[in-house]
Amino acid sequence: MKNTLFFLFLSCSLFQQNISENKKKLEISNDMAYRHLISVFENYKISSKENLEYINGRKYQYLSSLASKIIISLKENFSIREINNNFKFIKINDERPYYFSSPQGDIFFSSGLIHKYIKHESLLISVLTYELIRIVKRLYPKEAIIPIGYYSLAELMKYSRLPINEKSKIHKWAYNLLKEIDVDQENYLLWLQTQNRNFMDFDFFLGDKYTIFKEEQDLRQYIVSNISHKKNFHGSMNKSSKDFYRFIKRF
Repeated sequence: MKNTLFFLFLSCSLFQQNISENKKKLEISNDMAYRHLISVFENYKISSKENLEYINGRKYQYLSSLASKIIISLKENFSIREINNNFKFIKINDERPYYFSSPQGDIFFSSGLIHKYIKHESLLISVLTYELIRIVKRLYPKEAIIPIGYYSLAELMKYSRLPINEKSKIHKWAYNLLKEIDVDQENYLLWLQTQNRNFMDFDFFLGDKYTIFKEEQDLRQYIVSNISHKKNFHGSMNKSSKDFYRFIKRF
């Protein structure tokens, strides 16, 4: 009997040890994938520097002021003490509309996105909020990337896309955060609807139409199920600042 109990105890101990070791290996693997993705983005910036423009001056100050408001809310909601505020904003000279971020804090906008679709400050804030959540919570694909030295923009977009369940989670967080920084939340849903309605224009960014359709439906269902007031999902487009219009004009 004693031998049997000892054997069971030993088996359980070894089982727990294996779980801990496997978990540790997974964490190391995720960290390596994260660092590898950073190097991929750095290689892209070097190889594509002629097509990139680092936003500076008053345009940078404006974007930084918006990001600071979002970061304050992120700290409070996710109980994060320290966040690296050393963000870089980079313009890509491309008429196709898209945006994305790198794990080390670079936020990219295409010229086509700003000129064609960012017609109101709340839409710009929606874009920033989504990407800042990704950066702060390190929400990037954790998969092996074949090292080839040079990565095209299309490959970069592919490697940085998240599965629908992860994107839907970020949308819900972002929707709630907008309220705390005094931005009409419904404009976040409006931004998803804009991409859905113009999916052919956003095809390079989205990858497929089903994804954005599902993202919009998930957020709409979340709003109806969890928000006490039932809005008509039209949003409010009457409070863009003068700094926003100056930014658009200079961009």
